[in-house]
Amino acid sequence: MTTELVAWSSTKATTIATTADSRSGVWSSESAVLGTAVAPVRRRLPITFARHVGQQPTYYAQIRGQHGDRYADLTQDPAWAFGEGKSYTTVAYSGLVLDAAELGLGDTVVGRVTLTNTGSRPSRETVQAYIRDEVTSASWADRELKGFTQAWVQPGESVEVEVRVPVAACTIVDAQENRVVEKGAFSLLVGPSSRSTDLLEAWFVVR
Repeated sequence: MTTELVAWSSTKATTIATTADSRSGVWSSESAVLGTAVAPVRRRLPITFARHVGQQPTYYAQIRGQHGDRYADLTQDPAWAFGEGKSYTTVAYSGLVLDAAELGLGDTVVGRVTLTNTGSRPSRETVQAYIRDEVTSASWADRELKGFTQAWVQPGESVEVEVRVPVAACTIVDAQENRVVEKGAFSLLVGPSSRSTDLLEAWFVVR
């Protein structure tokens, strides 16, 4: 795959298919899924694809401020982000709320988000939950995937989906190389991919 193909297809193609196994049997099963009337589960990328080799390294869990907002002559926005996927329909996310905004170390972050299928086919949506520790004692990733859930959404339908992340999972590795949960402000980020523009945000505090 050339850098020109990635850049062109990311803006022009309506469907993108990739597989790590190119045997004919694999492509037959993929073709069967692509030809169905129901929008299949939107396959999610396990890696981030750069627009150009000059963007490397490209991955969603970068240290905050590692590259600033952009490169000298190139956007930092990737061609396809970790967790992203295409579908035959469109699903809108809205109304992220938390059951509680103040939590203890033994509690669970519970968020609720509304999914609305604005397309014409049913879809099984993968709802991703990321955590951002707003202030850390050591340099850490801007956001990390901590959980996901799936929900069927019919055309024109809105459903409320619950996502749960244990506070015990909201860890960093401190300067003493201990994995700890540091008390303070966090954000629960929920959306269809790791791309920042796709994510809804709700703040909570660990006491």
